[in-house]
Parts: sequence; structure tokens; C-alpha cells
Amino acid sequence: MERYGTLMMAESGAAGIAMFKRSPVRLVFMGGDLGVVTPERLTQKIRDLRPGGVKIVRILDRGQTADPLAKELYDGVMPRSYVPDAFRAAIRPYIFIPGPFTGLTAEIPELRDIVSSAVTQVFGMMFDSDIVPSQEDAALAPDFSAVLEIALQDRWVMDLGVHLPKAAALAATAKMLGMPESDLGDEECLSVAGELGNLITGRAHARFRERSLKSVCSLPKLEQGGTYTSPDEGNGLVQRYALPGGGDFIISLTVQDRTVSSQPAPAVAAA
Repeated sequence: MERYGTLMMAESGAAGIAMFKRSPVRLVFMGGDLGVVTPERLTQKIRDLRPGGVKIVRILDRGQTADPLAKELYDGVMPRSYVPDAFRAAIRPYIFIPGPFTGLTAEIPELRDIVSSAVTQVFGMMFDSDIVPSQEDAALAPDFSAVLEIALQDRWVMDLGVHLPKAAALAATAKMLGMPESDLGDEECLSVAGELGNLITGRAHARFRERSLKSVCSLPKLEQGGTYTSPDEGNGLVQRYALPGGGDFIISLTVQDRTVSSQPAPAVAAA
């Protein structure tokens, strides 16, 4: 949690009230084992101390179900999880991380879906099967990359990257060219990485046009054996997929705001 802002913890409901009086915050995560002060009582007390200025999220332990009145009492309900990715996904709706990607998704809330839909459609047509997000978390070093720039609304600049390790590149190239992998070289793999980038950005471009958004796509910049750097969460996204018979590959999207002359690394705050 500390990566999202300053964290304070109280061991009981009574201690929580005292802590909140000393240091009122805007976001409270509340468990259930709070001693003599029940979650309901603690919630009411916190709202009395800071009416309208605090979000309270109820955390449920395994096997617990939300009270029918939970939607009225709390601003959100989430399950307790000790799996980092599951916990991060659960708290994400309550966290604000400044940055150009955050600003763009506020303008286009479905941006993540536009990117993932373009990827699954392109690879799905090639392999005649669904391309699903990968559950692997081991480091992935791409051997072939293609990065295309998308200028949107004369303000945003998005770099969409297709990053393929050798196995994924060979599998994709063999499918696209209709050749056995043993006959393929690096030149063919790099060329196909660029063509995949063209197809994905083309579909994203079509979705933007459906929304009457002005977008212009560049030709792909190809790189072999380069170093891949994941963008900060406020600056972009990374989506990792499993390719049938070819292992994992990565799609990245990094956003810049042309109206900001200099863009330092984003600060992180709870909201």
C-alpha cells in the first residue's frame, strides 16, 4: 500500500477514531475485527468527523459476504487478498496516480479495452483461437520490437509497442507467412513484428474514429535485441499475453501530453 501514499494503521476501532482525529485522511480501508467499536459505528464516527470528505472501503475476509446495507454505508467493498496482483487490482478503483496516461483515460475511459480488443482480434484471427492475458510474472526479454506513434486530438502522443521474444516471433511469423519456423530468419521476424504493430494500431485507429477522435498513426520503428522498459503506471500500461505454441509476448502503451512542456515522474497519491 505504501507505494500509493502515506499509510497509517490502527489495531482497533477505538484507536482508529483517535488516529483519525489527529490526522484526518481521505481514504480508509476498514476490516472487521475492530474490538468494541463495530465497523458500522466507526464508519459513522469518521463521517461525522469529516463529512463528505472521506472514502471508506470495507475489506471482507474469506467467507464473509457484504451486508445488504453495505452499498449505502460504504464507498466500496473488496475481498482481502494476500496475492499482490489481486490486491492491486482490487484497490485500483480507489487510487489516483497522476500522469498523462491517467489524464488520457479520464478522457477515454475505455482506452485499455480498445488496446486489448485490438490485440486479441489481430492475434485471434491469425491463430484461430482466443489470446488471453498471461498469468506468468517472470521477466520477459523481447528479441524483436516494433513501436508505432499515435497522435490523438493534437494533444496526446501514444507509443504502442509490440515486444516479441524469439519463440513468439517465430510462431507469429510462421502463421503470417505460411512458412515452417525452420525456414525463418531474424529479418522475417522483425518485419512481422512491424506488421503486427500496423494491424493493432489500425484497429485502435478505427475505434478512435468511431468516437470522432482525430488520430494519426506512424510507421513502425523496428528494433532487434533491444532493452524493454516498462512505463510507470501513471504514464502507460503493459499487457502480457500468452501465444498458443509461442509463449508470452508484451504490448506496451506509453503516453505523453503535448500541453505539458516537461513531464517529471508522477507523484503518487491516495484519493
